[in-house]
Amino acid sequence: MTATNSERTIHRGRTAIERHACSQPIRLALRDTIIKPELSFFDYGCGRGADVSFLAGQGVTASGFDPCFFPQNSKTEAHVVNLGYVINVIENPDERITVLKDAFALAQLCLIVAAQTKSAAISGATAFNDGCVTKRNTFQKYYGQSELRELLQQVLSVAPYSAGPGIFYVFKDEQARNAYLAVRYDSTRLLRFNSNRMRQHQPVQKLREQRLQNSAAVGRLIDWVSMHARFPSEFEFPALGKVLALGVSHKFLQEWVFANLDQEVLATARKIRQQDILLMLALTRFDGRPKFSALPDSTKHDIKSFFTSYQKACAKADRLLFSVGNVDTIRKEIERSEVGKKLPDSLYVHTSAIPYLPLSLQVFIGCGRAVVGDMEGDVIVKIPKKATSVSFLLYREFDNDPHPELQLAIKVDLRSGHSYPRDYSKSDNPPLLHRKETFVTKDYPQYAEFCRVTEHEEKLGLLNRNDIGNRQGWRKALTAVGDNAQPPTA
Repeated sequence: MTATNSERTIHRGRTAIERHACSQPIRLALRDTIIKPELSFFDYGCGRGADVSFLAGQGVTASGFDPCFFPQNSKTEAHVVNLGYVINVIENPDERITVLKDAFALAQLCLIVAAQTKSAAISGATAFNDGCVTKRNTFQKYYGQSELRELLQQVLSVAPYSAGPGIFYVFKDEQARNAYLAVRYDSTRLLRFNSNRMRQHQPVQKLREQRLQNSAAVGRLIDWVSMHARFPSEFEFPALGKVLALGVSHKFLQEWVFANLDQEVLATARKIRQQDILLMLALTRFDGRPKFSALPDSTKHDIKSFFTSYQKACAKADRLLFSVGNVDTIRKEIERSEVGKKLPDSLYVHTSAIPYLPLSLQVFIGCGRAVVGDMEGDVIVKIPKKATSVSFLLYREFDNDPHPELQLAIKVDLRSGHSYPRDYSKSDNPPLLHRKETFVTKDYPQYAEFCRVTEHEEKLGLLNRNDIGNRQGWRKALTAVGDNAQPPTA
């Protein structure tokens, strides 16, 4: 589609990217189970159709419309509608609002909205309307995170949820919203990531029941209880009837499963699931805490099992939320934390270790995540002791690079709710990391390797220098030690 005005011609179709994988908004929506095979999907402004083709290949009923590439297709209702990187290429502000309203009207459950953020702004563009025109005569409006949130709230009259930088979910259906919240604050996915801890999920006592010990369904049941720290209903674990058919009572099976579990792992899972619920209740206090009746059944069971009542859980969550506004509380919790790298003014922690922080610090981080969503890749979170902001630092090669370089930093001012991105991906001298083991837990898969690298560099005196915090300084330090810089292989 080409837009012509008295000043210049805008070529919107040139912004469509030729992709061979799904876009970031679709990846996040799949991760968050917003998109799944049983739900229909419509891509409003689908470009060349890569997301539609990808999802169709995943078994999703998917279709799309684009004024440049698929103008013949109809705009159809769907459970989930995607408006991915569309409004940012529309040079007319009134037309953007019309498109937003049209896309939301088609969504039965949820609208996904994505737009280019200010960190993606390119040089050499010419100011035009409220954005800029590139050398290829394409228009771009770069949004701040808060700016995009406020636009969606104002136009659609629904509170949007930040899924990632420049990406929001706007729910039309309350049940879909509450199902998303239950997933968003589920830390068991971080436990699954931790393979060393998962190995402890195997039974540690001798299995006394011959009828049970060779059943694959029993093994899956034990894994389920290990993760959830409670016994499932038949709705949550459909194979429960198959296990009971082995000739044991429900009461006996429940007692037997708990007796054959690693009690330390079970206690950890129970603590983390309680924290997940408190996090969800605390961080939804201001956006509209869901009614108990609207919660997913599994969350209801968790609340009854761990808190006895919804009222008690909400009261505890409220106390927790208001405690993080106290600077002294944050400072003390940073000192108390058993994970993360502590510096005189801040705590730095890898996202995989967040469930092991004191709960008030998890809420503190959650307040920042509510603004910017979740960044893809390995993120280090910075919590300053002055407790007025939280920063999310993206390192794309954390596991593989001994000293990964900072790609993107987003600072969230918790007083104003504004975020401030800074892009380091094209920097000639980006900051980089040392002592990676200090950011993660001892159960992290590469923890031993991280320690080995640090020990080697300490012996060489590399980590005693004060000029190694960025690429150029680190290269200078490596040059000084020559061939000895490379750590010996394990």
